Formats: sequence, structure tokens, C-alpha cells
Amino acid sequence: MDKEPISPPKRYNRDHRFGLRFFKSIPTLFPLFYPTWEWAFLFTFVIMVLNALSEWLTNQIGHYPGDMYKVLLVKDYHGFWHIFVRGTFMYIAKTACLAVITFVSWLLDQRITQDVERVCDRLAVKIIPVFLSGPFVIAYYTYQTYQTAELLGVGICYGYFVIGSIINKFLISPLSKWSARVEKSEGDFR
Repeated sequence: MDKEPISPPKRYNRDHRFGLRFFKSIPTLFPLFYPTWEWAFLFTFVIMVLNALSEWLTNQIGHYPGDMYKVLLVKDYHGFWHIFVRGTFMYIAKTACLAVITFVSWLLDQRITQDVERVCDRLAVKIIPVFLSGPFVIAYYTYQTYQTAELLGVGICYGYFVIGSIINKFLISPLSKWSARVEKSEGDFR
């Protein structure tokens, strides 16, 4: 005796996309995640600051391989050790920064159920700090690119971003629908 599968109501079959609707829901969700301006807000602020520091350290670390090649080519003994020690401290700082971000994220992540924890973790740790610090990171790297490659380099970077975003839109949309279906099926199974 096979039973007919129960079809979910129509309202759950909506498309799951990132767009204007997400930004409209932020004022509704913000008071739920930060009911008081205490620990959760402080932890999010610390994570945001550490993300900015982590980006800066990543940029600085990216210069060390080129600097190392330069001193090795001219056989500059003191320059080598200076870059080696400074680079080592930068890597240690980057690692410590990532460890503190993980620890503070763990402190921020005490939620009631696994589903709520995922939403809060993604919003409070990954989306909101990056959304707030993103314009500053973009401005900083635009300035760095302009100093190195001038206006043509900046134009190429932004063009690459626009083309990549358009391609991702067509590749990610079908995957997000399937991901939403998998999450829903897992929820039904539980």
C-alpha cells in the first residue's frame, strides 16, 4: 500500500536568491540577532575588525615572495634575514588573527537549534561583517591597483569582476535551487 507523497504548500517552492529581498529583511532580522547592544554586537564588531586586519595581513604577506626573490638574486644576507623574520611574524599574526576570529565566532554561535545556528553564523560571522567592511576593502585594493597598474588595471579588474558575476549568476542560480531542496528535504526527514 503505497502512499502519495505529501506535496509542500506553494509558498515553500519559491526561488532562493540573493537580492533586494535580502536587504529588505535586514531591518527585521537585526533586532533578532542583536536584541541588546551587549556581547553579540561586541563579538560581531571584533570579528569585523579582525577580518579587516586579516585582509591587510594577507596583502602584506603577498609582497614577501617577490621581496625574497629580489634579495636572493642580489645575495643580500641581511635583507634576506630581515624579510624572513618580518614575514614569519606576519604569518604568525595572520594565523593568530584567524584563530581569534574562529574563537569569537564560536562564542557568538550559541543558538537553540542547528538551523538557527546556521543562519545566525552565516549572517553574524560571514555576511554582516563582510558586507560592512567590504566597501573599505574594495576602496583599499582599488587604490593599491591604481598605484601599481593605473586606471587601465583598475578597469580590467572591475571588468573581470562584472563578467565573473554575470557568469556566476547563471551557474549558481540552478545550484541554489537544488541546495534549497536538499535543505528542505533534510528538514522534512528530521
